[in-house]
Amino acid sequence: MNSIFISSSFMDMQHERDAIRYLVLPKINDHLRKNYGQETTIIDLRWGIDTSNDDEASSMKKIIRTCLFEIDNCKPFMIALLGDRYGTLISKEQCTK
Repeated sequence: MNSIFISSSFMDMQHERDAIRYLVLPKINDHLRKNYGQETTIIDLRWGIDTSNDDEASSMKKIIRTCLFEIDNCKPFMIALLGDRYGTLISKEQCTK
């Protein structure tokens, strides 16, 4: 089964992410089942990264690693939602610690 990664800043595009999950995905899966006997799933990390026990630098590193891992697993299927926010900016040092 292939997956589709949805990317945007975690606080942006809540309604659009929900529309993809609850309105678009069922139609995609109907088409895939009828024509290919397969389904897909959405990878949406809004709720899936627990950083509650991490300091800020470790938290950012975990989020970036998890996002990059999921993007690699979903290649070539990715939806990028662009809006008014720019997400989180971190330094190169924070990524490599």
